[in-house]
Amino acid sequence: DDDDDDDDDDDDPVPNVRPTLAPVPSPTPFPPCNVCGNGRSVNLSEARVRVEGFGMMKCGELERDGLNRRISPFECPLIPDQINSACGCNPPCNVCGNGRPVGNPNAVVSIPGEEPIRCRDLQTAGLAGSITPSECMIVPGFIRETCGCDPSTPAPTRPPTRPPTPAPVTAPVASPVCVPVGKKGGKGGKKGGYGCSP
Repeated sequence: DDDDDDDDDDDDPVPNVRPTLAPVPSPTPFPPCNVCGNGRSVNLSEARVRVEGFGMMKCGELERDGLNRRISPFECPLIPDQINSACGCNPPCNVCGNGRPVGNPNAVVSIPGEEPIRCRDLQTAGLAGSITPSECMIVPGFIRETCGCDPSTPAPTRPPTRPPTPAPVTAPVASPVCVPVGKKGGKGGKKGGYGCSP
């Protein structure tokens, strides 16, 4: 009766067999992602930007993630439009156009749809790539006069206004004084009459 007890632990030991797992392939790395697009680089690496699927992050960190193959090829093409202005990805923009300098850096200019901004700050943003190429084409027309974009041509000024010239005034001329001369007047010649003294 003691021999048939299946509760014994001293029966034949069950071998501890581990299943053989198929080798796990290393993840296929994503291709590098240029987050600015078209081979451009982030110029404002400390700027913070919100990117769909990534949340709020520094532009430089996002660029590193792309170069380190941490951004999928499905997400990569969606990123440039979300970050170009904030991260300074656009090509430099000289806001006066044609390489002209801002001649009045402290002036405040208003561009439709934007907050008023000092000309020097607008120039800095343009050179840092925060202005899109299409915006860069129209900005000079809005700021040329206010920001003094063409210092070789002074801002238009009104010619000085001269006071009106008074009408010529003729000096009063004394009327001739006529005094009697001659016999009837007491002195003078023979004929007498009224003569006028000069």
